[in-house]
Amino acid sequence: MANRETLLDLARRCEEASDGSDALDLAITEATTGQPVGHRQTYVPVTRSLDAAMTLVTTGCTEGGMTWEPEGCRVELQMPTQVCSGTGATPAIALTAAALRALAAMEW
Repeated sequence: MANRETLLDLARRCEEASDGSDALDLAITEATTGQPVGHRQTYVPVTRSLDAAMTLVTTGCTEGGMTWEPEGCRVELQMPTQVCSGTGATPAIALTAAALRALAAMEW
C-alpha cells in the first residue's frame, strides 16, 4: 500500500476530476495494491463505478451519508474515531476520495 501522502494526493486528484478516468483508476489501483499495473492489465474502475469504489472501503467503516452540494456529490465514511469525507463530480469519485482518506488515516 502506498504511503499516507500518496493516498491523500490521489483523494485530492479525485476531487479535482470532472469525470472518472483510466489514468486515475490505474494510479489508485497501483497505490492500493502495491503492485504495478501495466497498461494492458486489468485495474479496478473505482472512479467510474460505485461497486468498484466500494472495494476500497475498509473494514470498520460505515457509510455516513451521501449528499449533493454545490461542488458535487459528498460522501462521508464513519470510522471508529473519525469521519472521512470526499467530494466529487460523481458519487463514485466522491466515495473513492473518502475511501482513500480513510485508508490514509489507517496507515499512520
